Amino acid sequence: APGRRRSRMSKLDIVREKVIDPITAPARKRQQARIERQKELNITFGEQDTVDVLSYAGLEENIDHLNIDGVYMRTLYISGYPFVASSGWMDSLINFNHDTDISYHVHEVSALSALPKLHRKITELESTKRAMMRAGKIVGSEITDPLESAIELRDKIQRGQEKLFQMSIYICIRAESLEELNKITKLLEATMSARLFYSKVARYQQLEALQSILPRAEDQLDQKRNLDSSSAALTFPFMSSELVQESGILYGVNKSNNSLVILDRFSLHNANSITFAQSGAGKSYTTKVEILRQLMQGTRVIVIDPEREYKRLTESVGGTYIKLSAKSKQKINPFDLATTFSKASDLSEHTQDLMEVIGLMAEGLTSREKAAVDKTILKIYKQAKKKQPLLEDLYAELHKLGQLKLCEKLEKYISGSLANVFNAQTNIELDNRLVIFDIKDLPESLRQIMMLIISNFVKNQVMAKPEKRLLIIDEG
Repeated sequence: APGRRRSRMSKLDIVREKVIDPITAPARKRQQARIERQKELNITFGEQDTVDVLSYAGLEENIDHLNIDGVYMRTLYISGYPFVASSGWMDSLINFNHDTDISYHVHEVSALSALPKLHRKITELESTKRAMMRAGKIVGSEITDPLESAIELRDKIQRGQEKLFQMSIYICIRAESLEELNKITKLLEATMSARLFYSKVARYQQLEALQSILPRAEDQLDQKRNLDSSSAALTFPFMSSELVQESGILYGVNKSNNSLVILDRFSLHNANSITFAQSGAGKSYTTKVEILRQLMQGTRVIVIDPEREYKRLTESVGGTYIKLSAKSKQKINPFDLATTFSKASDLSEHTQDLMEVIGLMAEGLTSREKAAVDKTILKIYKQAKKKQPLLEDLYAELHKLGQLKLCEKLEKYISGSLANVFNAQTNIELDNRLVIFDIKDLPESLRQIMMLIISNFVKNQVMAKPEKRLLIIDEG
């Protein structure tokens, strides 16, 4: 049996050598070649090989910079801080508009370790102060300020109000050339010194500085400075200076960090704003852009236009253009303010608005005239039935009360050339999404009166039907 088995195995070996090997040899050679190539290229999934693949090709270390694959890098550290910390004191560094990396290393110092050091520091400063006083020298702020600060910090740590931290801040600058690197370095130093920060280049330690910048939490430079917890909190880098609200409109670009400014003014407690700029700076253009964007958000916009600058805009979006002048057929009744009052307090508020209008028309009211106007306004509203009272109704009642001097001032608005402007029933509606009031053809002396009447009319309409509206008064 054993001899027969050996005979059978030898036959199989012959078959493998003569038949199978010639067929499989090319494939085996190709596989072996691939294995050899992989060994030569060292492309495997081992840890060291991955590091080799990710590593830079070469590094040149100099006194104050590194050159890594043609990129020049320089690391600086903060060597001194302002005496008083304030909110946003690191903004100039965070928003520095160049290619930089910033690394923070923060370590808490226990109270048991911090208090003895503070005691020693206070003792040293007090000793120096006494020595200077004995010598008849003036004790300057370089002694008194640190002493007061150390005493205050010691007391707060003892009361548990503050903690002490050791902080290192490193800034790594990158540039395409050494000249550019030097230029950016000077700019960064100037920016930091303007905020009373002092920075230094890590000379002869650029490689250690690079290791400290990398996200490995290794502070090889070890350039620590002591900060209390309040000051350390103010260095938090993610206090965003961006203003982006999901429901807002685009207003522009933040110059400090090139982020978009997207604001919803109606989300604020007070949505009012005012635009100041020199002539030709683009006030009207900016306002028109906001109008278009507010319309896209569904806001109804009303504009008082004294210079006829918004007519084309109105036509382009299908708005309502209302021209108010002595010849105009479109009218606003100043007394149409109170069409929606439902409480005595509402009528009282509208009465005050009307008194302001009458005061402008009469170029001022005496105390007696104010009392008469107030009484008369309430009376004519009580007498009014279907239609709203007119200015002529007020005039007639004032005449009955013997307010002849006041009536003389108001007469031109009742029966003179301005009767069609201020003594007529309202025949306009604010039902369009964009309404423009053109008052260019009114004399300068009447524009302020008309602006006030329009503002009060719009206010009254908003009270009647509350919805998102924007009233723009262009002062021209």
